This record gives sequence, C-alpha cells and structure tokens, in this order.
Amino acid sequence: MKPNIMFLAFIATSLIAITIVSVVYAENVTETSITSPVITIDPIGNQTIVVRASTTNEEFMPDLPPRITISGKITTPDGYPVEGATVRTEFYRAYDTKSVTMQSEADGSYRINNAHGFNQKISVEKKGYTNVTKEMTFKQNVNTVDFILEPTTKPASGFTTVLCLVAILGTLLIISRKERTQ
Repeated sequence: MKPNIMFLAFIATSLIAITIVSVVYAENVTETSITSPVITIDPIGNQTIVVRASTTNEEFMPDLPPRITISGKITTPDGYPVEGATVRTEFYRAYDTKSVTMQSEADGSYRINNAHGFNQKISVEKKGYTNVTKEMTFKQNVNTVDFILEPTTKPASGFTTVLCLVAILGTLLIISRKERTQ
C-alpha cells in the first residue's frame, strides 16, 4: 500500500518550514522562501517529492513603525508648570503595543524621543491632578503637544472671599467696641 503522495508532500513542506526561521526581528536577517512541492514519478514507478528552500542575501525589514519626537509643556490652568508628571505614549498594533514613558522637568517641559509610529495615545498623570489622555495622529517626525492638568482638590468657589470678609468685619467690630468702652 503506497502512502498518498499529496499527504507526503504536505508533510515534507511542513517539516522544512518548521526547521527554517522565516521571520526574525534582528539585524542582518535574511528572508527565507519555500517552493511548492514538485512531485515526479520515474518510469519504474518510484515517486519523488522535491521541495526547495532558498534564502535571499537581502536584509529583511519587518513592519516597524517610524520613530517620532513629541515634546511640550505641562501646566496648570493658571499657567504654572507641573513638575514630575508622568507622560506615556502608546502605539498599538494588532500583535503588540509599543510605549515610552518619562517625567516632566521642573519647568513642566517634556520630550519623548523615539516614540513609535504616527498614531499615539498620550497619557499625562500626576497625583493631585486629573489625568489627561489624548489620542492623536501626527503627520510630522517632530511634534509639539501641550497639556493642562486640573488640580483634583479645589477650594469651594467664593468660600475664601466670604471667610476673609467675615474676618475683616469681625476685626472691625472688635475694634469699634474697644473704642466705645474707653
């Protein structure tokens, strides 16, 4: 009983494919290709399966996103710089996520070199402030994006003014009573 020749061709192709690494993310990698099996039968009836594997000497470049620079300033609504805010960029692909994280400087500035790709999700976080996230598509290799962080704790509007007025009126009342008693 002879085995099915197409099944043997499939097995041979699979074994060769398993033993050859066709895509590797490293420098100076060559691309490997495997030909379809060629089945021959000689006059005596012997069956032969030929599968060729070849490599090119060209450098293989995987689908890598371009690298871009994103910089800017992080401030409060009043324009004061926010030092130590965490800035994180994320670039999503179907099979992985590339991210870069850094901290803002004392003047609120940040600069991210080598962010992956033009489509970015940028998050800015700092304790005591409301987190900000922007999804952006850049068209240039060098970009500027500023962020404004709102403090999470704010005094009740008008409360400070009312308290000051009560303190001033109370002081005036005390002074006027002292003058009457003298």
